Amino acid sequence: MVESENMTMIRGNNTKILQEINRNIAKISTSVNTTQHIVSSKIDCHSGINNTASIANINTISKSKEKQKIQSQAKEECIEETNDQTRLTIESSIDDGKDCALEGNYSDIALTLCTFIILGFQREIINPDGSKDIWYPNGNLKKISSDEMFIKMFYFNKDIKETNINEGTIKYYYSETKTWHTTYIDGLEIIEFPNGHTEHRHKDGTIEIHFPNGAIKTTPPKDQQDNKLEEWKYPDGTTVIQLKNGDKILKMLNGQKEIHTKLHKRREYPDGTVKLLYPDGSQETRYSNGRVRLKDKEGNLILDSEML
Repeated sequence: MVESENMTMIRGNNTKILQEINRNIAKISTSVNTTQHIVSSKIDCHSGINNTASIANINTISKSKEKQKIQSQAKEECIEETNDQTRLTIESSIDDGKDCALEGNYSDIALTLCTFIILGFQREIINPDGSKDIWYPNGNLKKISSDEMFIKMFYFNKDIKETNINEGTIKYYYSETKTWHTTYIDGLEIIEFPNGHTEHRHKDGTIEIHFPNGAIKTTPPKDQQDNKLEEWKYPDGTTVIQLKNGDKILKMLNGQKEIHTKLHKRREYPDGTVKLLYPDGSQETRYSNGRVRLKDKEGNLILDSEML
């Protein structure tokens, strides 16, 4: 009987202890959840505040990596862009550790240019003799000699440009008209047409046209055209001068001179004799000794001063 009562008391005490433990556990759990909620709120708050800075940092890192990649590729591939001066500036910037920028300053324009040069599908081939072939995305091909003194450009439209630094010439071929245009360092320009004649344009404005038969037509500058409009030279030595008033002068290799005017045609001989042909067909001959002869349009002699 006494043992039974003791067991009942022990069980009751154990139940109370268990209930107290449960209550303490419940309090601890509530405290932990509250702490977690507060910490989580703080983290979210800080995350929201620093969100812009984090994105900026990520973009900065990406941009930095992209610039480093561009610099490395540009240095290794050594690709040339259209403007030679720009190329030198870019290469100089890369060598100096700059951000592949024009004028040494990093800018969006410089980044775009560098990206185009590297990623524009441009291909450069170095031949065994040291010459270079550069293929451009639009189909153009540039060939550079090993000493870089001769550059030949083949355009996608079949035009051709040749630059010879040693000779100081630039030649351009227009495929549509099959015409060559050569420019010299002294300002002379020569245009070669497919029909065989060439045009020489001098710096002072003088223009010479060379024809396949050997004839040369020369036009002086406008500010020097006092009376002469143009001059022709033929292979047989004959020279024809066209005057502004419409007169024409023919100078022959044998010393004779023929002058065409509106009033008559006159031929002058080295011995001083002058023959004139008038519009109506009549002729007059004047000799150096003063003798004069006249013929009608039929060739009949109508006057001889020696017979008077």
